[in-house]
Amino acid sequence: MADDFSPQIAGLTAGVPIVLFPVRLETRWVNSGNELRIRIFPDQIHADAHEPELTTAERDAGMIYWKAVFASPDPKKRKTTPWADLCSIFGAPRAAWIVRALTPTNVSALGKSKTPTFPAVALRTSEWGRAARATLLPKRWLVVGAAEGSRLLHVATRHQAV
Repeated sequence: MADDFSPQIAGLTAGVPIVLFPVRLETRWVNSGNELRIRIFPDQIHADAHEPELTTAERDAGMIYWKAVFASPDPKKRKTTPWADLCSIFGAPRAAWIVRALTPTNVSALGKSKTPTFPAVALRTSEWGRAARATLLPKRWLVVGAAEGSRLLHVATRHQAV
């Protein structure tokens, strides 16, 4: 019989919200249909693929963005669209990170100075440096199966999920 999680569930504080993000399940019967195997995959919302280091191309494009902003601080008077240009190359989420990572150390001088002073940023040598990670998954899973009102299985994982 599986572990009884009732004490842990009873110990949850009612005022603390619980969020369960979706997962993808894959099932397969093996051993002539006598054994059900279940694989649990994290959904895309679980994936953390953010890499804080910039590529050389990202750094260069971010510097172009900030130089354009410093050269013409009033967006209504600009002849270019630096934000749209950056987003068209890297997508809005990554563009936002690039802008944040390269925020000039003299950003308070925007409108007074035409030259941004850039912070030192860590660079990576390739477009892709590490695989996405799923860090907010439960430590253990409980699988319950039922049909026509009868419990067919009640199994908890033995080890921490990885």
